[in-house]
Order: sequence, then structure tokens, then C-alpha cells
Amino acid sequence: MKIALDTNIICKACDYNLDCMHVMLKILSGSSHKILHDNENKVRGEYWKNAREYEFFEKWYKEMETGYKISYSPATPNKRIMDTLDEMDFTGEVDRILVALALETRDARYIITEDSDFGKGETEKAEQHADVLHYLTNQLQLTVHDAKEALSIL
Repeated sequence: MKIALDTNIICKACDYNLDCMHVMLKILSGSSHKILHDNENKVRGEYWKNAREYEFFEKWYKEMETGYKISYSPATPNKRIMDTLDEMDFTGEVDRILVALALETRDARYIITEDSDFGKGETEKAEQHADVLHYLTNQLQLTVHDAKEALSIL
């Protein structure tokens, strides 16, 4: 399964969130699991910008690279989709790339995130972005899971 993995899962894992750590380890150990990166390396850059000082991340990422568990794809956002997301204040560049990457996959079309911008989490901001989650899951047919939800299918 090709997975669009949000940086917040990595950062939380590096801060010892066990569910997020398990997600990363299951991706690493799953024989068919790969993470999605864009050809311009914006997702990779975001990972390294936010987690480079963590030994856990560095070791995990190097294992992902040497195990050929990173799948590169062009992240060509559909203008109509991105305009709709803009109207919902979903404007983060890497978040939009993750959506575009998930849409490019032929299999699960899967995003793992705990970002309130995606409507995930138990915060007021997540509740305010419930329309984003509804659009991603019901209109675009993406699966958007948090770490606990992801553990049940990885």
C-alpha cells in the first residue's frame, strides 16, 4: 500500500507518541508498504526540516530509503480540487501535495495524519475543518486516518 504520511505523525513519533511510532514501524516492516514523495522532494524536505534532529527519524528514514520503501510520483494538483480546498482554508503546500499524491495512487488512496487542517483530531480547529475531511473522504474517495485508525489496517 502506498501511503501519504503527514509530517505530524513523524514529529509525534519522535516525541514518543507510541501510536505514531507503531505506524512508522508498521510501514517500515510491512512488505508492501511505501510512503509517497513528490518528484520535487517537497515532502522529503518537510520531513527533514521538522524531524532531522531526531535519531529515531533519521534511522527510520534511512531504512526506508535503503529498503526501497519510498515511491516517487508527480504531485499534479487538480485545479478544481485545489480551488475547492482553498475555499475551505486548506492551503498548506505540503498538505495539498499529500492530497495530490494520494489521488495519484491506484490502490488505497490513503493519508495518515493527525492534522486538524484535515479535520482530524479532537480540537476545535479540527471541528472547524470537518468539511475538509468530508470532502476528502466522500467526494474524493480518499481514506484519511489518524494513527490509531491506521494501526487497525497496517
